[in-house]
Amino acid sequence: MFPAVIPQYPAHASGICESDVSACSSGCIFYICKLIPYTINMGKFKIKKAKNEEFMFNLLASNGQVICSSQMYKALPSAKNGIESVKKNCCSAVEDQTVEGFEKLKNPKYELYTDNAGEFRFRLKAGNGEIIAVSEGYKSKAGALNGIDSIQRNAPDAEVVEELE
Repeated sequence: MFPAVIPQYPAHASGICESDVSACSSGCIFYICKLIPYTINMGKFKIKKAKNEEFMFNLLASNGQVICSSQMYKALPSAKNGIESVKKNCCSAVEDQTVEGFEKLKNPKYELYTDNAGEFRFRLKAGNGEIIAVSEGYKSKAGALNGIDSIQRNAPDAEVVEELE
């Protein structure tokens, strides 16, 4: 087996090629390659229903760790629209508000900031300025930037899973 790029998948996808050696009737040898796809970044959006009957979602990395969370939505279709907005806007630029005299960027964007406890956080804003995803607190700026990078790698092709029970 050897690694192979799978053209019908996004650029960050790849697979394993299992080869079988065969011979044709004229004696030529050829390989039959069966691609077994896997993706490096298998993130997923998990929609949950809260006790108050509202909905929210988390974007999970392939290891199950929460990368970002949404607000509460009154209806399931609204939560799904929020996911589509994250997918659409996830590759936006970062406005680093932790730097004095930072450049104010237009929406959509990530806002990187420090909270009252001194931890680094980010929020993703859609083109209309609405906050569509927020992070947990990070001890370091590098950790928060890694979180943004993880969203950019995981969100575009992440599957959507509903856990509504």
